[in-house]
Amino acid sequence: MIDGLDEDSSAAAGRRSIAALLPRQPAPGLHVLVASRPHPPISDVFPGDHPLRTISPRQHNQVRWGETV
Repeated sequence: MIDGLDEDSSAAAGRRSIAALLPRQPAPGLHVLVASRPHPPISDVFPGDHPLRTISPRQHNQVRWGETV
C-alpha cells in the first residue's frame, strides 16, 4: 500500500519518485493499492511508459479532518 502519492516531491527535487520505483512487471499475485488525493492527477506521477499511468482512479468514502473512521 502506498499512501499520499500526491505528496511525493522527489521528482521535483530531481530524484526518482516512489511511483517510478514500482515494478513495471509485478510478480504474479502482487496487488498494489495506491491512495492519493485527486489533484494532481495520480497518473502524472508515473513515468510516461509505466503501465500504472493508465490506471483509472476510483473514489471511495471521503473522511473529513478529525472524523473517526
